Amino acid sequence: SLEVTGTTFVSDTPSTTGQAISFDGNGRVRITHSPSLAINDNLTVSFWMKAVQGQPGGYTRPMSKGGSPGWEFQQAGAGNELDYRVDTSAGANQVRGNMAGVFDNNWHHISITLSSAGQGISYVDGTAIATQTFSFGAGFSNSADFTIGSRNNGGNSYDGIIDDVAIFDQVL
Repeated sequence: SLEVTGTTFVSDTPSTTGQAISFDGNGRVRITHSPSLAINDNLTVSFWMKAVQGQPGGYTRPMSKGGSPGWEFQQAGAGNELDYRVDTSAGANQVRGNMAGVFDNNWHHISITLSSAGQGISYVDGTAIATQTFSFGAGFSNSADFTIGSRNNGGNSYDGIIDDVAIFDQVL
């Protein structure tokens, strides 16, 4: 099922057509977990974001499949950097990414790839920013809901626009 709160559709998109979802710092889109979201070995996540400078709080979450194990994107404290976080049986709160300068009121294409070899690569606007390792353990699959605009529990809400979210069960 789908739960949508505190969001609106807007025509401000990175392309010339369609609509994106605008979050007001209190909203979220929550998609109930399904087997297609139980990705454990290899993962690619891709989306466009236009984040407001001055988010509602530190560690804002543009999206989350959080839990332990799990993964999510988070603002680095109250700064202008976006990181991704991986939680596995071999290590919790493994923060990587170093995607600086993306909370600036401009559109940015964000992607990460995570592999069962314990390698994560982060991209901003088509450029690889960092290749880093993480402890894979038994993987990052979980039964948590997939949430856009906040953590799964509704905390750490995001203020800005998100468009064209895609999740793949392979490294692209």
